[in-house]
Amino acid sequence: MDRPPPIALFSQETDLGTSRSKMFDPMRFVCFFSHFIFILPLNVFAEDAETLTIENQLIRRILRNDNGIWRTVEFSRADGSDRIAVQSDELAIRLMDGKTVTLEDYQAEGKPEELLRKEAGAGHAEKVYQIRYRHRKELPAAAPTEIVIFYRIGNQPWMWKEALLFMKEGQAIDRLDVERFKSSARGERGGRGRPIFLNRAWFMGLEYPGGHTAHGSPFDALTERIGNFSYVNLGPDEGKKPTGGWVTMWHYPGLVRVRETISGKWVINSKSAVAGVGSKGDSMELAFLDYLETIRVPRRSFLHYNSWYDLRGGGLRIDSLMKTFKGFKENLLDPYKLKMHAFVPDDGWQNRNSISEPNRSLYPDGLSPLARQLESLDSRLGLWWAINGYSSNIGWGIRNGYKQAKTNRHFSRFRPHYCLAEPKYYAEVRKRTEQLIRSGNLSYYKHDFNNMNCLAEGHGHLPTDRHGHEALLDTELDFLDYQRKLQPDIFLNCTNWIWFSPWWLKHAETLWMLAGDHGYSRNWPQLSPREWAMSYRDQHLYRIFSNPQNRPLVSVSDLMTHGIIQGRFQRLGGNQETLREWSDYVMLYYGRGVQLKELYITPDLIDKARWDVLGRATRWAVDYSEILANATLIGGDPNQGQILGYVSWLADRCIIVLRNPDIAEQRIRVPFNQTVRYRGERGRRFHGRVIYPYVQELPLEFTSYLPFDLTVPGASVHVYELDAGPPVVKSGPPNSEEWKGITVERSAAGSEKGMKIDIQVPVPDEALARCDLYLIIRGASKTNNPFRFTLNGDSIKPRSASGSGWKLLSFDLTAHRGGSADLSISRTTTDELFRSSGSEQIDCWLIADRPVDVSIPSMDRNMPPMNWHQHRRQTIQVMSSKLAAAAPAPEPSAVSEQQLKKIKAARIRLMIFGSNSQAQFRDKPVTLNGVPLGKLPSNKGVLDAWQQVFIDLTPEQMNSLRRTNELIIANRTDDMFKMTGACLAVQLEDGTWALTTLDTTVYSSAPNWAHSEGETFKNNRSGKIELKFK
Repeated sequence: MDRPPPIALFSQETDLGTSRSKMFDPMRFVCFFSHFIFILPLNVFAEDAETLTIENQLIRRILRNDNGIWRTVEFSRADGSDRIAVQSDELAIRLMDGKTVTLEDYQAEGKPEELLRKEAGAGHAEKVYQIRYRHRKELPAAAPTEIVIFYRIGNQPWMWKEALLFMKEGQAIDRLDVERFKSSARGERGGRGRPIFLNRAWFMGLEYPGGHTAHGSPFDALTERIGNFSYVNLGPDEGKKPTGGWVTMWHYPGLVRVRETISGKWVINSKSAVAGVGSKGDSMELAFLDYLETIRVPRRSFLHYNSWYDLRGGGLRIDSLMKTFKGFKENLLDPYKLKMHAFVPDDGWQNRNSISEPNRSLYPDGLSPLARQLESLDSRLGLWWAINGYSSNIGWGIRNGYKQAKTNRHFSRFRPHYCLAEPKYYAEVRKRTEQLIRSGNLSYYKHDFNNMNCLAEGHGHLPTDRHGHEALLDTELDFLDYQRKLQPDIFLNCTNWIWFSPWWLKHAETLWMLAGDHGYSRNWPQLSPREWAMSYRDQHLYRIFSNPQNRPLVSVSDLMTHGIIQGRFQRLGGNQETLREWSDYVMLYYGRGVQLKELYITPDLIDKARWDVLGRATRWAVDYSEILANATLIGGDPNQGQILGYVSWLADRCIIVLRNPDIAEQRIRVPFNQTVRYRGERGRRFHGRVIYPYVQELPLEFTSYLPFDLTVPGASVHVYELDAGPPVVKSGPPNSEEWKGITVERSAAGSEKGMKIDIQVPVPDEALARCDLYLIIRGASKTNNPFRFTLNGDSIKPRSASGSGWKLLSFDLTAHRGGSADLSISRTTTDELFRSSGSEQIDCWLIADRPVDVSIPSMDRNMPPMNWHQHRRQTIQVMSSKLAAAAPAPEPSAVSEQQLKKIKAARIRLMIFGSNSQAQFRDKPVTLNGVPLGKLPSNKGVLDAWQQVFIDLTPEQMNSLRRTNELIIANRTDDMFKMTGACLAVQLEDGTWALTTLDTTVYSSAPNWAHSEGETFKNNRSGKIELKFK
């Protein structure tokens, strides 16, 4: 659909500088009517003295005059269908003292006026109706003296409403309800920056990321509380439940900040409310996305490099940056005909004792020389910027008159920073931005770190959370628009502390996914760091996007997901990463449809084979970016080992990217309807093919609006294409032969001698790309049971991994091609103090990439990597069994008070989960019998996994020990963690060790945490944990 044309532009004086509206500005109709060249005044609307119908060929809104107030009475399609009857207040204004005024306090001045806006040569007309109101009775001094409401409609199935409030300088209003009506229509969705759906026919909302929408039914705000979310206290509206039957759309303007330059009047301009429908038969999600496409910044594929995990400090000098760029040019850009749209120095390019001036020790002549060198090689410079000054010396700023933001409790844990809305600081930010864009010809800006939170006075906004937030958000949006005005082709990426409002996309191309820059999820047994990293990202996206009824209306492809990482400061794949693991990771990243393609790579760490995988995958993703932009998440939770993937439809073409995180082959049911944005007719025939990790036509027929099953081998990523038409083959290539002859023998001796398992695997005489034997031991996270392994009689150290409740051991059998691999597993009892009293589940799997007799096809288009075209993955479960229990934990020792006085050493053992090591979360004191022992240790490596820790007691602390001891853990931070398995051990005078009872209760620091279990801390303290000697 066509984007509506901009109106003729006139500047307004605001505390944000000179702003220019992209669309409709009611102020210009009021004060500049005679100046509009392309606006034609029509006669006063006279269809019916008591009725105003705002309509086009698709939709309509009807208002009726009710004693001088024009109230909306219904919305419907032009043919009268999908009608919603309403009883409307039309507008509500809550003043700062809590009093509310509505149009009941005002009266229309004359009749509605109809205006027509037209842009020369565009062939696009838009009707605008304005109704003026003046107060009919004496009002509070803080109330608007005059109100003008505008209704707009073009030739599309949506329309708008805005209000203009005439105020006095220095006045403020608390809350402005731009739409407020009662209706029996069923409401869905809503929340901050999200539309509501009524009767599954209409979408309505404020075209503003910080707007709020509510209807009579409560909405699920899960996506507003995931990851690094931006918390705002809404004052009197905090925690308020929706009122039955009422539909409201509001925001918090606060201080009047706009003064018209010609009339001199001070005004508050409401955010625009939109109401619309989609094509008949379309889902509400599709209807809204059609509308969004007409107002958003157009999508585009954008490849860029970011230095964060590659170069820092002195490494950001021009010679180092250009060396890195040439590494990309020689290995990726030239061979695969790719363009690097932006080359981005991250944190460190700026002088910290400034408002983002270039660091002269790195760039003595500014950024222009770097920009010129990049442009000579067909690239452009981009920049990262912490726009709230997070990375700056705030002390320097305060000494120079820039003001520090005062944060709410949620944000107080983070670093001090500036208030972007404070006039002096924002003026300098705009000035510096213009200098940087002009001197560097910037093609990209990453907006990082704007909390949009300030409670301070004297910063150009009211000192309340909700009003400070709106002022900072307005400033952020103004800044984005200002950058695009300076550089129309700039790519803008908004990261920290945004939220998933689709109306951000009016101003920026991409939003952050609201998770860590990278991470590992070890909730399900997987061998490699790359697999953990894939599960980390997908599990986060699963939590947000898995429910089609309430997922954000921002697409996965609109997110910044922190790119492909393999840099000198973060080798995400570890030191044992295989080429297939790298390839699966790259393909899954692009399969999410990301338009911002981010490379956090050190070229020297990438070998030729990995460059080839990256080049082919990137070329493919760029070629198919228009299809992939429609990626929709499907499937289950990777933290439960379930297949998750992304389906992308465009017309009759589909790309499906699926990942199976489990070792076992699994099937997934793929939807074929509007939930995955398929818009075609019912009953159409389609055929499909695998295009990664090999190319193969599928002997299957797919029918539109009928779900279908796909089977994905274990521990792999597969990519499929669907096209219209019947299957082109009746059968696939031959499968690998059945693997025969595997034997398992298990013998268990007494508990003191442990147990033994012997597994014999005949290895075929084939060119196996992979042949590994996996041992997965569940229930192992709280144990210290040692295992010994021999392969054909020789000791061997397996590749290993561990996580939440599991251990995985992998044995490479490829060297035994044509022979037999005999693996012996034995476990002996431990002489450590603390042993498991339970038993573990052990599963043994064979995972092999076996050759098949197929030729590599010649392709007439760019395809993903085909390194594995002549192999097929096979996973076979060899064994599943319970291991014999290790020796049980000893009974509590008999110790006398006299013996305790002569002990030589003492230590406490705990199992911890989620104990965060970051400085703001470390204050978790441990006391024993009232004596401080220090802080609770933190998890090492994986945060959300059980780990064993010890606290050794000093001689002074040992003096407090007695036969019954009380241990207490406190939580002085907002950290969410849990602990169990407390036990005290003391070394007696004769050198032997004695143990107390083992406390098996789980203590969780927070009740609403996803991992919470057992007893919850009260008043930020655990209960008294008794550790007794006999």
